[in-house]
Amino acid sequence: FPVTIGSQGGGINNTITDSTTATTISGGSGNTAITKISNSTIGGGAGNTLSSQVGGSNIGSGVQNSILNKAYNSTIGGGFQNKVQNNVQSNIIAGGDKNIIEKSVFHSAIGGGEDNRIYNSVDNSESTIRIRKSTIGGGKANEIYENSDYSTIGGGQANKITLLSRRGFIGGGSNNLISNVTEGNAISGGNINEISLQAWNDGI
Repeated sequence: FPVTIGSQGGGINNTITDSTTATTISGGSGNTAITKISNSTIGGGAGNTLSSQVGGSNIGSGVQNSILNKAYNSTIGGGFQNKVQNNVQSNIIAGGDKNIIEKSVFHSAIGGGEDNRIYNSVDNSESTIRIRKSTIGGGKANEIYENSDYSTIGGGQANKITLLSRRGFIGGGSNNLISNVTEGNAISGGNINEISLQAWNDGI
């Protein structure tokens, strides 16, 4: 039989079950910690979920936030429908709506905003496709993906750093792109600017 050792501080309709240990739901409603969760916490809010091999992770509050599927030492502070999932470690989403960190991402962060993503197209811990220490401060629909380590998007809308673009920086603006085997490049802002194709230490 599954062994469950956890605690519920209060609230309503909260659930801890299925081989979960040293885990706490402090309050709120409809929050769940299910299937091999360890040393993790949901502080409150509604409809938040820890599920499928999660360890050392926390959801502070908010609504329908989730940490799922081999996610370790990660945090969602609050907000709405934010997700950290699929073989990730030591990541943070502070708040905002519908932000996602997923698939072989490590030590990265999204501060807030809406529909921002840090991710890879594959989910394989042994793959060379991974992202480390990248950040999106806020804004909307900004993305860092496909092996783009140590990169930052401050804000703006629909800005992207992708395809082996390391140590890239986009300050803001919209529809700016750093892509395709680049390193140490920066776009301060503006619209529809691009640095790509093996560019090194360039700036717009």
